[in-house]
Amino acid sequence: MILLLMRDGSRLEIPQGFDVVHKPGCIVCIDSWGASITSFLAEELLAYTLNPGVAEGLTEAGPAGARTRRRRRAKPS
Repeated sequence: MILLLMRDGSRLEIPQGFDVVHKPGCIVCIDSWGASITSFLAEELLAYTLNPGVAEGLTEAGPAGARTRRRRRAKPS
């Protein structure tokens, strides 16, 4: 699976995606056979990941661009 984070804040999942090929001005998502599935202009794309653990974490994190902060525990004196 490929998870794409778009500059407009949306997320796209390409479940059959296996790899990404960089071409001038765009990226091409390919399947496990090497066939092109879809392509995106580089200027529309903020980031992508092929790592399932990262994709799951980003999907569970909420809307793109949303940040969460962990509260630090006070150190004992």
